[in-house]
Amino acid sequence: METFSCICDTYIEPGTRVLVRADCNVPLSGGTIDPEGISRLQALLPTLEYLRSAGARIIIISHLGSDGSASLKPVAEYMNTTMRIPVGFIPEVISDRVKTMIESLPFGGMLMLENIRSVNGEMSNDAEFAKQLAGYADIYVNEAFSASHRKHASIVGVPQYIPAYSGIHFEKELQYLTQLLEPEQPFVLVVGGAKFGTKLDLIQSFLPRCSNIIVGGALAHSFYKNRGQSIGVSLVDTTVDVSSFDTEKILVPDTVQILRNGTVGDVTLEQITETDNIIDISEKGNTHIWESLKSAKTILWNGPFGYYEGGYTAGTELLAKTITKTSAQTVIGGGDTVTVISGLKMEKQFDFVSMAGGAMLDFLLSGTLPGIEALEKKIDVK
Repeated sequence: METFSCICDTYIEPGTRVLVRADCNVPLSGGTIDPEGISRLQALLPTLEYLRSAGARIIIISHLGSDGSASLKPVAEYMNTTMRIPVGFIPEVISDRVKTMIESLPFGGMLMLENIRSVNGEMSNDAEFAKQLAGYADIYVNEAFSASHRKHASIVGVPQYIPAYSGIHFEKELQYLTQLLEPEQPFVLVVGGAKFGTKLDLIQSFLPRCSNIIVGGALAHSFYKNRGQSIGVSLVDTTVDVSSFDTEKILVPDTVQILRNGTVGDVTLEQITETDNIIDISEKGNTHIWESLKSAKTILWNGPFGYYEGGYTAGTELLAKTITKTSAQTVIGGGDTVTVISGLKMEKQFDFVSMAGGAMLDFLLSGTLPGIEALEKKIDVK
């Protein structure tokens, strides 16, 4: 049960300084924002618009990339020029100049600080750094659900020192993902991609709750091997043993697209040779998968079904279209999956598109995140 409030349910006194931990970690190409990555910025808009209309003075903090070397300046410029959101930018995080600029913000004004990870104290969750950030504002808003699995200063440290609230999209993420902990049945989990990581734990954890788990992409190759089927030279995680939970509930494609001597073709599993490379699910066959989806009441999808980076997207596109034609509640998540759906301009055809990626998987496994516990004021921040 939540013990914190969404910022949209909170009265904001005009002039209140609000520190917004945003998710501006968008892909850059040649120093400019890749259009396929702007969904995260669009998800931020309801919270920013609410705060602006209330006359708050808004300080936006975010990370970009993993090591703090990238600048958020292109993001601020994109928000100003393309999204028509007036936001100032300062290439610093902690300084007297930042304090001065914050105090000079007009009511409804916004200022974005430089990449939060450019300061060593962020990822180490340094208490002094967290206090300095908290000192910039009267209240804190977490609008970065996707980073809330990290015990970083801007996620778990700052809420210890000033009143803290969830953002509007954060609240949506939490509501939809909480429903998946006890989903309406039949519930079908669709998992793709190349690396197991936490997805292996997700499959094991959700197996008792699912009517079926549909596994595709390179993840399916581990199940093929366990079932004694040839995968040729296809990518496979050799460190994974799926024998303990490979049941009839787990469905894998029975017809795939392969690359053979430079030619793409569709084959059944029995037709795969030692030199074939599986690159996608086939648009042919796989009736058991499509029927499972059509009968579902709830569908959660994470991970593409083919080598989409190489341009093999037909199977994933078919999967997306099949899911959207069902009567189920549909939730998708994961960076690669969202990228594919954004490229197809199909985001609005799903009930909810999670921006969370790894945080989504962590939440589904544990039912909480460090960023949630920090808002609830019941976390050991170390």
